[in-house]
Amino acid sequence: MKKERKWYWGILFILGAVALIAGAMGYMKEFGFWNIFLSVVLIGWLIEGIYKRSFGGILFPIAIFVIINDEWLGLPEISPWPVMVAAVLATAGLSILFPHVKRKKHIYPEFGCKEEHVREGMEGEELHCEVSFNEAVKYVNSSTLSSLHTECSFGSMKIYFDNEALKNGVATAYAETSFGSTIYYVPSTWRVVMNVETAFGSGEEKGRCNPTGENTLYINGEVSFGSMVVQYV
Repeated sequence: MKKERKWYWGILFILGAVALIAGAMGYMKEFGFWNIFLSVVLIGWLIEGIYKRSFGGILFPIAIFVIINDEWLGLPEISPWPVMVAAVLATAGLSILFPHVKRKKHIYPEFGCKEEHVREGMEGEELHCEVSFNEAVKYVNSSTLSSLHTECSFGSMKIYFDNEALKNGVATAYAETSFGSTIYYVPSTWRVVMNVETAFGSGEEKGRCNPTGENTLYINGEVSFGSMVVQYV
């Protein structure tokens, strides 16, 4: 997915630049700068949703596109709230009727509730945590952890690594963040190898660490319009 994402985001931003130049030259007068820019971002989000077969990743960008381009679509009297509520209900209904085929055994999706209601632990060898339009706090207290995959879009995610030891001393995490923030709270005795690609975002380490060399966490990921932070504790 990483290589494909680079391609389509790159192509979309180039098309957005072309559209902006065309608008400056008098073409596409019905569109403004922010309409064009947001439409490009929404198209990218839609493509990613189709790729992942995510109902929310498909319906929400369509809904927002309709809202910001209502006059161009001939729907000047439509209200944003019914469109967004319809997207929420349709996403919930489709998710119930057609469970996400990509989801594995250890998945903790969160939608529509507050941070204090989603504090829970995760155990297992391969974990997957996803949050959209929400805030979530997760505690990884598994002594057999080997891999972790987190996805955060339009929200906030905090992951606490509670155990001092990793399985065989090594684990790999992959973090995807779009229009949100992801924070990994890592023991200061761990060695962290961070390789996060950013597009209009940031990836950084905070705090002091004194690695013993016994545990190594490899963090790979992609950040678009957001942040990825490793906080040593």
